[in-house]
Amino acid sequence: MKLYTIGHGNLELEPFLGILRENEVRWVADVRSAPYSRMFPWFNKMVLADALEEAGGRYLFIGDKLGGKPPPGKGENEWVQGKLNPALVSNLSQTRRWKEGIARLASIVIAMEEEGETGCLLCSEKDPNNCHRSLIAFQIEGALPELSVLHLGHDSSVREAKFQGALFGVSDERSDYH
Repeated sequence: MKLYTIGHGNLELEPFLGILRENEVRWVADVRSAPYSRMFPWFNKMVLADALEEAGGRYLFIGDKLGGKPPPGKGENEWVQGKLNPALVSNLSQTRRWKEGIARLASIVIAMEEEGETGCLLCSEKDPNNCHRSLIAFQIEGALPELSVLHLGHDSSVREAKFQGALFGVSDERSDYH
């Protein structure tokens, strides 16, 4: 059983969909706190959902539970787009909301696997080492030990999720994300 992750970064829609097709991804679970992009409007929730449906896929939004930006009054001033703050994300991961999100994601992965469909987590940050989806990868692998989480690169590369390295800023020498 496998689950991919990807950060849309500055990809155009068609190359993004091409990467998903190439890896036989049938559903996308959006883990952005706010599923919108001013710079890349094709990644706005409804536009992306329509594009995925037209391509034969499904869009799911779970950023309400697994988004990486803290809610107001819970450390949002420490949050910076594109900078993984391990302490902040660790605090988020201890909340009931986050734990419910991991349980929900596990249920989705299992249900979709039973249908023979592979999925992908979506966030905006291109580099998984600077994104909270690395923590999601670690925790979902803990919840589903038979699951393998893989990061998709914009160059169509596929890399195993390396949570500990991402947490401490240690890069994988084979990675072309750096």
